[in-house]
Amino acid sequence: ILTAIIHPEGQAPFWQPAIQYFGRWITTGPIDKFPKFILKVLPGMVPGMVFAWWLIFTKAEEWRNWHLLIIIQAGAMSRGIGMRIYGAIKAKRDGTSGGAHGHGPVPPSAKPDSTPALAEA
Repeated sequence: ILTAIIHPEGQAPFWQPAIQYFGRWITTGPIDKFPKFILKVLPGMVPGMVFAWWLIFTKAEEWRNWHLLIIIQAGAMSRGIGMRIYGAIKAKRDGTSGGAHGHGPVPPSAKPDSTPALAEA
């Protein structure tokens, strides 16, 4: 609910950086870089995975195989949220614009135009 209130555009901005990183890793990364990928992604996923595991462990009557998917999804979301918060804090500290979603500078084409949208007749 909080995510929907803060970001009405949906969950896509949370997933996009992780999916882009994973896609680049699949297309260009050899298998010997897999440990580096795990070391980069896993620490951000642990809080969400632990929280989801705790919820399932304390509330579910029995373990189902799809619970593992919920745990992994919660971990991926916690990493995405954590990276967005980190990016926003870093941008604020450095005095740079965090962009529309806190990831990098705003490109000149995305800055609002100061001219009126309709030309005067």
